[in-house]
Amino acid sequence: MSNNISGSKFVRVYDADNACDAHLMQTKLNEAGIGANITGEPLASVHGSDFPSPMNRVEVIVRLSDVESARELITEVIQKRLLEAKYNKRHSVLHFGGAILTIFLLAFGFSGILLFTQGELQELFLAMLFWFILASLMIARFIIRYNHN
Repeated sequence: MSNNISGSKFVRVYDADNACDAHLMQTKLNEAGIGANITGEPLASVHGSDFPSPMNRVEVIVRLSDVESARELITEVIQKRLLEAKYNKRHSVLHFGGAILTIFLLAFGFSGILLFTQGELQELFLAMLFWFILASLMIARFIIRYNHN
């Protein structure tokens, strides 16, 4: 797509998921000295951005002379986002691993308390121990599935 705005030819270089994404990319381009504009934002705000459609597409456009450098920068930004997402996935798995360890330690603590309690209190702690172990197994199963995706 190319537009002719005030005598300069503009070309679409990025289709954003939403207006916020478009503004972030525009800022990155402007910081690199590439003049970028956004088109389609008013339509997206009227039609909503919950469901992608041609009516709510937000685009980032640059001058024809800046297309190559803009596309290179956009590629770098997207690659950086993908690396950050991969890192965040690993980081969250470590947090889940810590959660499992915590649950096992709590279950171990409750099992120790069971030795010194009697009657209804012992039944309560036994039930809590069961639920802690069940929860830790469910979290472990989630982590295993999460790591395979």
